[in-house]
Amino acid sequence: MDAVINYDRIPIEIKRSFGEPLCGIIGSGKDDLKTFNVSSAASIVAAASGVKVLKNGSRAEASIAGTTDVFEKLGINVLLKDRKKLEKSINKLNFGFCDAEPYFPKMVREYLGKYYFVHPLSFILPVASGLRFDRVVFGLGNSHSELTAKLLVSLGYTRSMVVVGYDQNGKIIDEISNIGKTKISEIKDKKIRTYLAKPEDFGFKTSHYRFIKEGKNVSENAKIFRDIIKGKDKGPRRDIVLINAGAVIYIADKVASIKEGTQIAAEAVDSGKAEILLDNFIKIFQ
Repeated sequence: MDAVINYDRIPIEIKRSFGEPLCGIIGSGKDDLKTFNVSSAASIVAAASGVKVLKNGSRAEASIAGTTDVFEKLGINVLLKDRKKLEKSINKLNFGFCDAEPYFPKMVREYLGKYYFVHPLSFILPVASGLRFDRVVFGLGNSHSELTAKLLVSLGYTRSMVVVGYDQNGKIIDEISNIGKTKISEIKDKKIRTYLAKPEDFGFKTSHYRFIKEGKNVSENAKIFRDIIKGKDKGPRRDIVLINAGAVIYIADKVASIKEGTQIAAEAVDSGKAEILLDNFIKIFQ
């Protein structure tokens, strides 16, 4: 028997004990090269750096392991719908998680009410979430960063960033890249500025895809994730997580540049703050 989908589902609302923006970091998928769960690890690191972060995730479609798959493997109850626990997690730990799938129907209706053609949905549907964030680092799997940024502005995002990463052969990853250049369309006060950045601009060497590619299964991806958070991995995987966490810290207006954000992110990992946050998050979401 088919499951019944409630197309009028109301998003989660929580009481905020903070006045700062709630930030998100998302990879759209459908990119050329599949990496490990960069945005998921970056979300934990950014939260441990003092940013309020909501990770919006889902199970894998085109890759081996999505955020939901990895979090579940780490012992997190990804089906938890307890608003009080989500509220506690965000207010106390700076971090919360929403599996996006139950909210896709509602968001489709919202977007179709604004746009009378379907094409933009493929660009911005991943921002669908049970709890809306105020700002987002949106990793795009195609080169249309300006169009996507304009769509985000039309949805009310006044401070965010759309990023398209490349390797040295021009293949795309949906995050800020440490294996080539990144096209960034930055939204600030509803104005969009597009520019190119390279890993060296953030203080890192250019690496190669083989060092950041996804693991062979969910368990391997979960191990990659935890090794980075624990500070065990000191290589290119750590670098790309720090860069993307640095971008979240930057759009939260905690620092003046992404490079400065990466330095704050590194301290969060090296001090053990990121590992402690993850462990406490797992305890709440059991």
